[in-house]
Amino acid sequence: PSTGIEARFHPKPVHWQAGLFSAVVTTFNIEAYQLLEQQPEDSATALLSQISSQLSSFTINSNFINTTQPTNAAALSEFKPTAFAVRLNTLWFSSLVCSLLSASLGLLVKQWLREYLAGSSNISRESIRIRQIRHDGLRRWRVPEIILCLPILLQTALLLFFIGLLALLWSLHPVV
Repeated sequence: PSTGIEARFHPKPVHWQAGLFSAVVTTFNIEAYQLLEQQPEDSATALLSQISSQLSSFTINSNFINTTQPTNAAALSEFKPTAFAVRLNTLWFSSLVCSLLSASLGLLVKQWLREYLAGSSNISRESIRIRQIRHDGLRRWRVPEIILCLPILLQTALLLFFIGLLALLWSLHPVV
């Protein structure tokens, strides 16, 4: 006989949806995290600017034939990501963490329920006792509450991703 826990709290296939969503978010994160690092072409541009300013400051005085302004090595090595890049990466990596957590918990709950249902067709006194112990364990570990949180985690991940996507599109062009 069924106690109804598997019917009431059986997780929908959230773990595969979360896994698919995680793959999508990861592709966006691969591009977005690069905004947090100094790009090689930025270093080259800074170096060329430094050379250009040195050449334009070329002077001739009596003591030295070619005097140029000194190099500012600190200006070449400093890099600070924009607030937009930090915000975007925070949103998208938080989204990825929520979706991966949802997928992992979904798989874990599925395993717990499979163990709970194992041997449920057997009506022996021993199998009923084991089933009750498993049922008590599911309640003690708050499995029904975890199951209820899975869609919320996935929806939170989706919301964070969309906020980041809107921020990105808004920064590219407000009409888009």
